[in-house]
Amino acid sequence: MKEVTATGYFGRPCLVTIGLCLAILSGCAGATRLPTRTKGPEGQAVQKKELNLSFLEANAARHDEVVNRLSSIDTGYSNRRLFWGRWSDSKWGYGWFAFGCSTAKCSNGTSDSQRVWRVHNLLVTFDENGMMPKKELISDDKVFWRELHATLAAGQPTGIPRTATVSARGPMCLTQMTLTKDLMRVNIGCKQTLMVPISPLNIERFGHNVRFEDKSHAGSTCHSLYLSEKTAVGKKISFCGGGPEVVTMFEYLLQASRSNMLWE
Repeated sequence: MKEVTATGYFGRPCLVTIGLCLAILSGCAGATRLPTRTKGPEGQAVQKKELNLSFLEANAARHDEVVNRLSSIDTGYSNRRLFWGRWSDSKWGYGWFAFGCSTAKCSNGTSDSQRVWRVHNLLVTFDENGMMPKKELISDDKVFWRELHATLAAGQPTGIPRTATVSARGPMCLTQMTLTKDLMRVNIGCKQTLMVPISPLNIERFGHNVRFEDKSHAGSTCHSLYLSEKTAVGKKISFCGGGPEVVTMFEYLLQASRSNMLWE
């Protein structure tokens, strides 16, 4: 049987095409090391000196000092017993690189949107005198949410206010959740707002929904409430919010939901 080669069967132009394709695949796409960028919760640039955590090593920092010195990563959650800092950094990116490209986008290796971002959390707890007995730096979000839940559960309950309003965003144009001891009212709808009442006892699981998150804006995180009974919005409510909104929901569920509710 005659052996068929690219040159003998397809002709010389095919070799040129194959060579160009291999060059594109091997040299024009992939991960590359980039100058480090750091962003605070709202996506603002954070300088290296603003992230100097060395003053925490002596375990002698006070609440006011932590809040003042780490304001660039403060999630906005206000509590005399707890500080929550959150930020993201990027050292790598991915994308296509053109031969001879001279634009700023190409010289940096990739555009900002194509960077790979990693999120970090800092939890600092304080005693009744405002002194710091414990600090934790956590870069694994799954570990962080478990630790935040445990920290809030171990703290002094703040008590459910008569009414707490949580501004949020999410699928189906969710805009607001009003929390009371016996009922959670969810405002949802794009053209016409629908108010859906849900009992907190109907919430059987609290999970996290990274599918809607933008890691370059680490201050907004996304979560899902899984319901045991179907409602007008189905059996799952997904929402995104900043630090104050998320912690308010945590504290609310710790006091108003069923005792065997699952936390992920």
